[in-house]
Amino acid sequence: MEPGVVGVIGLLFGSLIAWLALRSRTAGLSARLSLMEKELAAEKASLARLQEAYTELVATRSKGEFTLESEQRTGPKKWN
Repeated sequence: MEPGVVGVIGLLFGSLIAWLALRSRTAGLSARLSLMEKELAAEKASLARLQEAYTELVATRSKGEFTLESEQRTGPKKWN
């Protein structure tokens, strides 16, 4: 075979190997991205639940403080 033909065959073979390597890397990155997106969605749902629980806790605390202040204001009158 002539050197030019061998060079072209080598170039084609090298290109094929590079393409396969990049393809597998892309597939790996795609799978990783998909997994990260699922984890992000789960964490967003968890954050939403925590924020809702926090809001309820703050509302309950405010209600309790209001009740306590109300009892402190009316308390001495009851005992007198």
